[in-house]
Amino acid sequence: MTNTQKGTAYAMASTFASAIVILTGKSLLFTLDIYTFSFYWFGICSAYFILADMRAGGRYMYKVPRKLLPLLILIGIIEAGSALTYFMALKAIDPAFIAFFSNLMLISAPFFGIIFLKEKLTLIEIAGIVIAITGALIMTYEGGITINAGVILLFVSVLLFTVSTMLIKLNNSDISPFTFSGYRCIVVFACATLIGIHTGGFNFSQHISIPVLLIGAFCGPLLSVVLYYYALQYMDMTKVVLIRTTMP
Repeated sequence: MTNTQKGTAYAMASTFASAIVILTGKSLLFTLDIYTFSFYWFGICSAYFILADMRAGGRYMYKVPRKLLPLLILIGIIEAGSALTYFMALKAIDPAFIAFFSNLMLISAPFFGIIFLKEKLTLIEIAGIVIAITGALIMTYEGGITINAGVILLFVSVLLFTVSTMLIKLNNSDISPFTFSGYRCIVVFACATLIGIHTGGFNFSQHISIPVLLIGAFCGPLLSVVLYYYALQYMDMTKVVLIRTTMP
């Protein structure tokens, strides 16, 4: 397979896993507040990563050059902001709109990709971006969607995710996608836990579906993100984002 074929395959697989995240995440957020949800979701995902890395002899997470630790922590903090605002938006607005308007990262991804990563787009790819943005604007107008807190949170999440994606793209030759994903999940879990403790936002008496949680935490912070980072190894950031707009 060529690099383009590999990148496309990883990006498409990541997209399907992300669709499962929306369904399972929304289901859990019906009964859980955002901080309790994040504690369970990213805590279980962190456990998945640690167990997988232990089976691999710790070569992904425990054998990282010390000079790269600040970068991993920075990306994790940015991702914490992106993840928490994303799930706050998911709790507030319809999942169908979440899936569609997440594609508005197309507005920021080409900007970062072209300016900072020196990526280039073909006329067909530019046309695809224009069509996607136009579709989002039409859907907003005809659907009567108001710019409420949920939509604003989604915009913040998308922007932060694009920034972290750019940092990962710039450094993905030095660190494996699994390592990026593992540290991302652990730092997000730590941030969510600290915020929950500080605000007193935890409520562990709420009902939770364990099977849905286990599936969602595997498909989301684990499978979807790892596959997305692998796609970035083989393709430009902007092109990977374009493929992810196929999300249903």
